[in-house]
Amino acid sequence: MLARDVMSHPVVRVRPDATVGEAVRLMAEHRLGAVVVVDEQDTPCGILTESDLLVRVAHPHYPPVFSILGAVIPLPGGESLDETLRKITAVLVSELMTSPVHTTSVDTPVASVADQMVEEKVRHIPVLEGGRLVGVVSRGDLVRRYLVTRE
Repeated sequence: MLARDVMSHPVVRVRPDATVGEAVRLMAEHRLGAVVVVDEQDTPCGILTESDLLVRVAHPHYPPVFSILGAVIPLPGGESLDETLRKITAVLVSELMTSPVHTTSVDTPVASVADQMVEEKVRHIPVLEGGRLVGVVSRGDLVRRYLVTRE
């Protein structure tokens, strides 16, 4: 079984200059966990997911710091305060989307798509055919169309 056999299509897409509100309305209207962000050539340049949107309603997590002798030193491993504030105040999709986006081919075996999702810690992977966006595989697609038929 290949990505083409489990992907959802047609793909709901937005442009980077769309507002976050427009993207949220599309996601709600189509009951989606993500929308693919595409450039002028319809090539995926990012993805806007429910996880990206949660930062707007969650309590901000400020980066860990170490203070010594009056100096505040940011510790590695967390987002910067600037990055957190940028996401909270994002107006355009380009300010909030995850980029770069992980993609796969229509001919990729489903097991490889699942491996990619686990390794990259993503829930949605846009599917390309000849460089064109033709579908999206979500974790739900894998469960409904692949794992259920195997059990």
